[in-house]
Amino acid sequence: MGKKWSESRPAEKMLSLYTLLLTSSQPVRLTELSRLLNCAKQSVTRLIDQLESSHFGKIVRHQLGRQVAYSLDRPRHRPCTSLDAEGLRQLALCRELLLHFLPDDMHRVMRDSLYQAAALLPDAESLPPGGIGGRLSKGHIDYDPFAATLDCLTGAMQTRNVCTVSYRAALHRQEKTWQYAPLRLLAYRESLFVQGYMVTDDGPVERLFDDTTLLALHRITACRVTGRSSAALPDIPAPSGEGLGIMEMEEEPFEVSVRFAPEAATYAAERRWSRDQRCEMHDDGSVTLHIKAHNEAECLSWVLGFGDRAQVLAPDWLRKEIKKTVYAMARLYHTPRKPADTAESGDSPAAACSLRLRE
Repeated sequence: MGKKWSESRPAEKMLSLYTLLLTSSQPVRLTELSRLLNCAKQSVTRLIDQLESSHFGKIVRHQLGRQVAYSLDRPRHRPCTSLDAEGLRQLALCRELLLHFLPDDMHRVMRDSLYQAAALLPDAESLPPGGIGGRLSKGHIDYDPFAATLDCLTGAMQTRNVCTVSYRAALHRQEKTWQYAPLRLLAYRESLFVQGYMVTDDGPVERLFDDTTLLALHRITACRVTGRSSAALPDIPAPSGEGLGIMEMEEEPFEVSVRFAPEAATYAAERRWSRDQRCEMHDDGSVTLHIKAHNEAECLSWVLGFGDRAQVLAPDWLRKEIKKTVYAMARLYHTPRKPADTAESGDSPAAACSLRLRE
């Protein structure tokens, strides 16, 4: 893995500054340059002065309110292109909404690519200023330490190669090493997952299981691409989004009916949980949703997340699972328990509701 951006030499930051100004379709504020280059404003102004004295381009200064911004005087005649300005603006917004999923190095690659494309747009067109989009979450994972793992997996997906993957399914579990053929990257519930096949250790590449295996990206401790090809393995269908949860290949979709109290009715009714869901409105302000679910554990976790404001009406087996889990939770709070008396996290009701991953 390459060195961190904070460790970059002044010459490298000078080159980055020049690239930013050259490819930006609008003046870049000093505060934004300071953030992008990860250095103080005084350091940025010194780089600007050095760049200006090198005669590689004319620096244009702009006064935007109380802030100063910089740009390079670009040639008036640019090559004819068929770039879609609106498409680039939408891509820029999507990037800002998804930044929390990706490492910083990938942020910069996407940003620079957008700026380079926007630099070829007509003068009347430009990208929106940075910061118009954002994402709030209840908890997210820092994927910076896993940038090399992400590069390794995505590279193997493109070339259809097998990887040697070391994986720790939980904090208290032993690390295991597998031969794994990654095929798809999935974003789900503030996390990134890899979907692929566990394969034989040597010889012809064959599946160990008929169904695919989901691995949480942040639990992969090591990843190395091998020379073994996974091209002969069957493709996996793209996620359909037809029902709640990530569908395991051995599971069949099932119908679920849940009645939501008035306090949760608006939240539940205004969201799309499955493609063919139906919503019944009741006189007391409550609603009943009829949806399709793909994953039993995910469905159980979803209902429990609403607390006493959601009641499962069907199927009966899910009602029984909810009841059993609620009783188990009540026992946790009924009598104080010593840490040594508690069950292992892998056996707790909460763990039973998590997304099932291959151990």
